[in-house]
Amino acid sequence: MTPEYRQRFLAARWRIKNGLEHRTLVSLFYAPDVLDAARSVLKPADFLTPAYAALAARLLESSAGESKCALALSAIESRP
Repeated sequence: MTPEYRQRFLAARWRIKNGLEHRTLVSLFYAPDVLDAARSVLKPADFLTPAYAALAARLLESSAGESKCALALSAIESRP
């Protein structure tokens, strides 16, 4: 394993282990007013976990709006 690959691998592992992808998506559900700004910065390929990448693709679609965020929030409201 090359040092460069090892560094990329460890960074990806840290991101997944510490839930950064999860936190990013949940924060977007709680703040749908920043979706336009997020669309200019984030892309689904930024998410390493396939499920999160798929969710990000749907959330970051230009047609996504507050109704999709409300539906997602209702599913996760009771979770810590």
